[in-house]
Amino acid sequence: GYPYPPPDGDVVTLRFQVEDTGIGIPVNQVEAIFRPFYQANNFSQHLHGSGLGLAISQTLIQLMGADLYVTSHVNKGSTFWFDLTLPLGTNHSYHASHGPDMPVTGHQHRVLVVEDDDINRTLLERLLNDQGFQVNAVTNGQEGLTMALSWNPHIILTDLIMPKMDGIEMTRHLRQIPSMQSVAIVAISANAFQETKEQCLAAGCTAFLSKPIKLPQLQDILTEHLSLAATPEPVRILPPQSDLNALAHLAIIGDIDAILGYITQLVETNSDYGLFAQDVEQLARGFQIERLNRFLSRYQQSPEPE
Repeated sequence: GYPYPPPDGDVVTLRFQVEDTGIGIPVNQVEAIFRPFYQANNFSQHLHGSGLGLAISQTLIQLMGADLYVTSHVNKGSTFWFDLTLPLGTNHSYHASHGPDMPVTGHQHRVLVVEDDDINRTLLERLLNDQGFQVNAVTNGQEGLTMALSWNPHIILTDLIMPKMDGIEMTRHLRQIPSMQSVAIVAISANAFQETKEQCLAAGCTAFLSKPIKLPQLQDILTEHLSLAATPEPVRILPPQSDLNALAHLAIIGDIDAILGYITQLVETNSDYGLFAQDVEQLARGFQIERLNRFLSRYQQSPEPE
């Protein structure tokens, strides 16, 4: 994103723009691509998503008061952009980290990634390397079969639709080999329908992970199937349940300023809440609302039945 036009007073308009050099979208299909479950004809033979990505993106952007636009030329590529007007903030320092969610550590476990999409493959490699795993990545089931036999991974993460050999066929071949029968194989797909999951499990997959891949779900699967120990959390002194409930409510409605103000008052009242407040502040300033909700829910008590 970049300022467009220059900042004016207390607000700034940022333009977020993504360009590609792909196959492009025909003019008569440009408006339709924002409909749920719609895929332009040119896309269908190249992409394997659910057709929801652009519809969801447009909805989220509209909730922020903007619209998503596209210009495209067949066989040349497309440009997507939106302009978002935001208030100017103070220069807070924020250090990106795993935050209060417990990260797993790879302990040199070997993970084989089988994925033909360059972006998804690179994302998985980075996520896994950051967790301390040894990672090998290949681009189709045929290469995955060869690499699995020569490298003996502890777990295999495989896409389903790939050239030469798909993930399901690769899994069937691997399960016929005695040394591969105990290896965890996780199917990864944007098609999260029950029929697809059942087909994967019937072929011999151990688990199913939906795209887009989220780190907490990936961590859960790795922890479960590799028997990894999560990094112990430091002890947190928690505020009263009424304060936890109030913070949870503010997180649900996404009121970042109110959350920051609330935890500041908590620490002023009792400095023992400092570590807890630090975790909440880190997630709030990073706009990681989903993780903040999950973090707070771990400490909330269920209401007593009347």
